[in-house]
Amino acid sequence: MSMSLNAQATLLLTTWFAKAAKSDPKPLKPAEWGRLALWLKDQEKTPAGLLENGAAAAFLNGWSDPRITIE
Repeated sequence: MSMSLNAQATLLLTTWFAKAAKSDPKPLKPAEWGRLALWLKDQEKTPAGLLENGAAAAFLNGWSDPRITIE
C-alpha cells in the first residue's frame, strides 16, 4: 500500500527522520502545522502541492508566519 502525497508531505513537515544539526530546519510543532494547514485550506491548496510543484517558495506565495519560514 502506498502513502498519499498529502500524507508524505505532512510527515516530511512534522517528523524528525534523523538527528539533525542545530542549523537544520526543525519539524513543525502541532500548533505550527495547524496554522499552515488552515492557510493551505483557505488558499484551496493541499500539502501535496509542496511535493508536486518543485518550487515550494512559489507554492507558498503569500504565506507569512514569524515562526515558520518557507525554508
